[in-house]
Amino acid sequence: MKKNITVKQFVDNYLALKNENTKQTLLNSIKTVDYMDYSLLTYYANQILANSCIDENGNLHIDSCKKYLMTVFTLINAYTSIECSPANWVEEYDLLNKNALIPVIINRIPENAVKDLENFVQMKFDDLMTNTYETHAYFNQLFAKLLPTLTNGIESFTDAAAKFFENVDEKKLEKVLKAFK
Repeated sequence: MKKNITVKQFVDNYLALKNENTKQTLLNSIKTVDYMDYSLLTYYANQILANSCIDENGNLHIDSCKKYLMTVFTLINAYTSIECSPANWVEEYDLLNKNALIPVIINRIPENAVKDLENFVQMKFDDLMTNTYETHAYFNQLFAKLLPTLTNGIESFTDAAAKFFENVDEKKLEKVLKAFK
């Protein structure tokens, strides 16, 4: 969607208007998208969770406040003609929120579109939790983390055993093997 106003410009314009009719005219000038296709909803939900639930090492680290903030700004940025700056999301959130404009803007977006994004984020979050914390997922992750260590240990042992057996006399080895039978 073509952006025609930044968050700051919108708030400044809105606050400068004294008449409710002119404020409503400004609100009516916000263009909105009625429908977001599946692939975009999935993309946005994945981005929200990647940035609010996964740390820089790929570990689960949930920041629910950031998840909420990103959901609000994804709704505004993806569904309206108001441009949100990812570099200034916190400041823009505060600017909108202290002037009670977040619900005003969100109410301009079709309710089913808001619910779609919220549902996609929740479903992706549920998937993340299931895929991280269910028993099979826990053991898969544990095995994936231990595999390199086990592999290195086994390789070291087999290398040492191979060197040991290179220098062993065959007759002595046969005696040792017979003793274990």
